Amino acid sequence: MIKYGALVRAREVAVWGLAGAFVRRAAEQQPELPPLVACFYAVRDLPYALDGARDAAGLLDERRGDCMAKSELLKLAAAQIRPNGW
Repeated sequence: MIKYGALVRAREVAVWGLAGAFVRRAAEQQPELPPLVACFYAVRDLPYALDGARDAAGLLDERRGDCMAKSELLKLAAAQIRPNGW
């Protein structure tokens, strides 16, 4: 039987990987901007929807979500970017 803590940890690892891919795509699409600014614009451009995602994982999946989902995604993206770029 899988323990609840293991499931939570597996989900966190998956979301971390998805956020990393999001950061790479955002930085590649706007190479003239610092990566964090490119991520901000990418999150900003995702549609806002009250009936959309409620967390970062759902936002990456549904491509639309509420302010909490957008905030969580931007925090995850910022956590993956080092001060000197990557």
